[in-house]
Amino acid sequence: MKIQKYKRRIYHLYKSGCFVIGLEHFLVMLPSAMLVAKLTNTSFGAVIELPSILFACGFGTLVFSLLTKKKIPFFLGPSFSYIGFVSYQVAQVSAPDDIEAIRSTIFLGYITAGILLILLGWLYRYDRTKRIIDTLFPPTIMGPAISLIGLELSNMAAQDSGFVGGGWSAKILAISTLVCIIIFSLLKHHFLQNASILIGILFGCILATIMDQVAWPIFQDIKIQIPKFYFPSFNFPSQRWITLVIAIFPCSMIAFIESLGRLSVYEGMLKRDELEYSENISNSAILAHSFSNILTSITNMMPSAVYAENLAIMNLHSADLSTKSIKEVDEDTFINNCYSTYSIYPYVIASAISIIVALFSGLQNLFTAIPMPILGGMELFVFGLIAAPGIQMLVEQQVNYKKISNQIITASVFLAGISNISITHESITLQGMSLGLTIGVFVNIVTLILGHFGYLNERFSLVEILDECIKVYEKKVIFSFYDDEGTILKKEIDFCDFKTYIRRKDIG
Repeated sequence: MKIQKYKRRIYHLYKSGCFVIGLEHFLVMLPSAMLVAKLTNTSFGAVIELPSILFACGFGTLVFSLLTKKKIPFFLGPSFSYIGFVSYQVAQVSAPDDIEAIRSTIFLGYITAGILLILLGWLYRYDRTKRIIDTLFPPTIMGPAISLIGLELSNMAAQDSGFVGGGWSAKILAISTLVCIIIFSLLKHHFLQNASILIGILFGCILATIMDQVAWPIFQDIKIQIPKFYFPSFNFPSQRWITLVIAIFPCSMIAFIESLGRLSVYEGMLKRDELEYSENISNSAILAHSFSNILTSITNMMPSAVYAENLAIMNLHSADLSTKSIKEVDEDTFINNCYSTYSIYPYVIASAISIIVALFSGLQNLFTAIPMPILGGMELFVFGLIAAPGIQMLVEQQVNYKKISNQIITASVFLAGISNISITHESITLQGMSLGLTIGVFVNIVTLILGHFGYLNERFSLVEILDECIKVYEKKVIFSFYDDEGTILKKEIDFCDFKTYIRRKDIG
C-alpha cells in the first residue's frame, strides 16, 4: 500500500507541473550562480566555487522551508547584496597563500550579516519599528526599487544574449529562445504554459546543436564531487571585528530592504488571488532567511537571497492545475498541496536539483555548456517580468502622482538606479537598486521634514489625513455619522471601507 501511495504522489507531482516548474526555478537561478563564481575567481584560484554556491542554494532553501513550516514558497539564490564587500576582499589577493585568509574574512562577514539580519528581523516585529521602516520606505520608493531589480539586470541580459557585442548566431539563438518562451507562455494549455521556459531553453539547445554552436560534454565524465567546505577561523582581534561589522552593515541593510520588497510582492500576489495569509509573513521569512544564511556561511558556502527571478516565475505560472473534483475526492493532503496555487513542492524539487548538480561534476558541465545566448534570451523574458510587480504595487497602493513630492521621490529612485552612477568607499559600493534606495530615502526624509514644519507646498486630502490618524492611533479611531437632525446613523465603520467611500464620492 505504501508503494502505491508514493507512486500516486510522484504521478501527481508530475501532473501538477511541480517537476517542470522546479527545474525552471533552478534554470533561472543558474546564470546568477555562474556569475557569482566568476566574480569571486582570481588568477590564483577560486575563492567561492560553483558547486559550493549551488549546494548553498539548495540547502539554504530547504532550511528556509523547514523554518517557515513549509508555508512560504521561495527559492533562495546567491545574494548580490554583498558583492561589493566580496569584490573588495577578493582584490586583496596578491598570492595563493592569501586566498585562505581572504576566504575566512569573507565568510565571517557573511555570518555577521546573518546575525545583523536576525536583529533587524526581530526589531521589525514591533509596530513602532515597523512604522519607522514603512515611513522611510513608502510605496513611492519600494515600487520603483522593485522594478529596478529587473531593469538593472536587463544590461546583463543584453550582454548574455549577444545583443551587445555578439554575432548574428548569438542573436538568432537568443531571439528564438525568447519568442518560443513568449508563445508557450500565452498558450491556453496548462502544461505547456507551465513548461514555457524549459521548452524555450530546449528549443534553443536543439537549434544551437543544429547550428554547431555548442559542444555537449561526454556523459562518461560524470562523477561525484563533494563541494569543498572551509570552516572560517574565529581568531580575530576585537578591532577587526568592529571593522567587519561596519563594512558589512550597509550590505545587510540593503539585503533586508530587498527582502522586504520581494516579500511585499509575494503578499501582493496573495491579495490579488484573494488568498488568506498571515500578517507575520515578513517576520518569519526574514528570520528563517537569516538563520539559513548563517548555516550556509559557517561551512563557507554562500548567503542567499529571495530571488526576484523566481518570484517572476511564481507570478507567471504557479502549480495551480487543480480541478474541484481532485480537491474534493482525494483525501491525501500531499496530493492536494501539489495542486495548491502556491505549492511548496516546486521549490523543494528545485533545491534537490541544485544539490544534485552540485554533487556531480558532469551535470555541472552539462548545464554550464548551455550557450549563454540561450540563457540570455530566457533572462530577457524573466527580467522583464520582474519589473512589472513594482508598477503593480504603485497601482494597488493608489499612489497619488498628482503630488509633486511623489513624482520627485519615484523619479530620483529610477534615475539613480538606471544610470551607471556608482559610489564606492573601500568595501562599500552603492549602485543600481542600492543607490536608488539610498537616494530615494534621502529625498523622502527631506520631504517629511518640510511637511512636518509646514513648508511643503502640497495639500493633503481627507484620505491621507485619515491614513496618518490610523497609523498613530491604530484601532482606536471610531467614525460616527449623523443625519441632518443629529441622529447617529452608524456608530462604527471599517476604515478601509470608509476610505473607499470617500474616493468613490470624490471627497477631498
